[in-house]
Amino acid sequence: LTPDGTKAVVSQGDKLHVWDLCSGTCSATLHGHEGDVCALAVSPTGHLLLSWDAACEILVWELPALAPRADLAGHTHWVTAVRFTPCGKRAVSSSDDTTLRVWSLEEGSCTAVLQGHVGWVFDLQLTTDGKRAASISGYGVMRVWDLDSCTCTAVLQAPGSAHPVQLAMSADGSSAVCAFTIMPQLITRLLVWDLSSGECSMEVEDFP
Repeated sequence: LTPDGTKAVVSQGDKLHVWDLCSGTCSATLHGHEGDVCALAVSPTGHLLLSWDAACEILVWELPALAPRADLAGHTHWVTAVRFTPCGKRAVSSSDDTTLRVWSLEEGSCTAVLQGHVGWVFDLQLTTDGKRAASISGYGVMRVWDLDSCTCTAVLQAPGSAHPVQLAMSADGSSAVCAFTIMPQLITRLLVWDLSSGECSMEVEDFP
């Protein structure tokens, strides 16, 4: 959904369909992906669209012109998440190749590769000021990154053996919440981390 609420973009296979929510009609179909599109995101400014597919490809589209702008190549395995910074000029992606990548959307190039995770990186989130990122790997390890220096500032280990599936961050960037599962589509545990102390401040289990 675009920030002004006038358009929605949905994926179908390797195509993107742009819907005009005022008229209820499909106004454009975008081609360019070689694999099925996994997910997409619209920039906070509404000027750019990111879409990524099963072929490790991230495409940048200009809005409202709906023109292809860049192909962000570099990940070698499945892209799991892509997040815009608030200014819309940079993006951060995570992948099953164990890395995160920082992208300049103006230049269409990778400016940094963030390494340190051992397992697949399942999800990532950015603080609202765009200065930090948090990522969670398959071994329950969360890393906090400074996006100005592109360095890891904290490594937090979740107790237990459940697999992480989703990460969320508070608006002020002081805490992060991770959902874990031992079965597909079934959240069995939540952990809340205080990012300033690096301690787990709350654990919720035994959902009804």
